[in-house]
Amino acid sequence: MELKPCLITFLFLSGMRLPGFAQDTRPTTPVLPFIDSFVKKATANPFPSIGKWKDVKGEEFNFNEFRQPAIIRLGFRGCAPCKALMKSFIKMSELYTDVSFFYFTYDTNEEILEDISKLYPATGRVHFVSIPQSIIKDFRLAIGYPVTYFITPGNDVKAIDMLWMNRDQEIQYDKRIIDSLLRN
Repeated sequence: MELKPCLITFLFLSGMRLPGFAQDTRPTTPVLPFIDSFVKKATANPFPSIGKWKDVKGEEFNFNEFRQPAIIRLGFRGCAPCKALMKSFIKMSELYTDVSFFYFTYDTNEEILEDISKLYPATGRVHFVSIPQSIIKDFRLAIGYPVTYFITPGNDVKAIDMLWMNRDQEIQYDKRIIDSLLRN
């Protein structure tokens, strides 16, 4: 059976299950083989050394070495799932004060600040970082959006969340991963 990209998107959004595809531990979320392969490769290696970047407020971060657990979500302005999940991502940043939260996007700082002022007036502890799209492509950080990396202080990728669900499911799922990240 050949799947067209729009059909795959529909299946993710609708939560339909396909016979013959591995199932994720989250309810109603199919895992396609190329996603499984991407996650296995990414979690087998440390998070790539992408250098130092400033967030939209001017605070500089070194992404070559994480000194505390970090959550990095990649998304962009035109991504409806990214926008839908932003409030729960901000809420998680307020619950876990000993974890760094970053939102990487290839949108410009001006676009990020415009979205923040209109859509997310309370940004919690999330650092919004504009990085070139070439970084995401060169380091193969995403094959779809949003994608969330859970990183240990030693730069190991503990888990990757590539699919989205409703906000309550996401918060419960992310809490389990973050709690596991903090235990190690």
